[in-house]
Amino acid sequence: MKIHALTTGTVRVKHSFLFPSRGARRQLDLFLPGPFSDPLPIHCWGIEHQGVLRLVDAGETAAARNVPFARMQVTREQEVPAALAAAGLKFDDVTDVVLTHAHGDHIDGLVHLGARVLINQTELRSARSPSARVMRRILRQPLPPGFAPETFVLDGGPYGAFRGAGRSAMTDASSPSTPPDTPRATFPSQGSHRDAPLCRCQPPSGHALPRQPRHIACPAAILQRSAALHPDRQVMLYRAH
Repeated sequence: MKIHALTTGTVRVKHSFLFPSRGARRQLDLFLPGPFSDPLPIHCWGIEHQGVLRLVDAGETAAARNVPFARMQVTREQEVPAALAAAGLKFDDVTDVVLTHAHGDHIDGLVHLGARVLINQTELRSARSPSARVMRRILRQPLPPGFAPETFVLDGGPYGAFRGAGRSAMTDASSPSTPPDTPRATFPSQGSHRDAPLCRCQPPSGHALPRQPRHIACPAAILQRSAALHPDRQVMLYRAH
């Protein structure tokens, strides 16, 4: 198996997005003036396994609009076809795209892809909720044209050390909160992308590892549990958007 980190531009997010307050201030702070982070890479992930190429997420496009809490920096040369080509991959070879969730920087690149699209049914239900529809209209963040992913259910029980994980009945697959870190494809469950992510993929050079908010799942405890499960593998904490 080969796992490729594909960078489709960067995003600067408000510090209140990375380190949210508790309670009602959590959402309010996103729309109030405040400092922004350094650029964070917008990744999607190409997975080559047994002659098949799949993507986890589809990245962002140059047409992306800024929102009060995120400033996009994406050129056409950084969109998913170019990112795949830079990794020696062809976007025509992509058979499936598995979406972690339906935010623009994870799904907008679908405009380039004709492959089957999959998403957890809980995430799709959230994306179609009245509140999500209202926010997309306010922020001018429409879903890609023809957005109609197939759904799957994570009903195989929890997986390993990951609090937000579940095993999918659709295949022998697990779902930690970020791209694959075992010899299986992975499918995030509702809300799990907010947990402290773990992966065994090295970050692109030049990207630092930001500190974790104190009230998000303790990285040290998760690292210890994961290391105990896989003592023969390197475990590293890596957070990107």
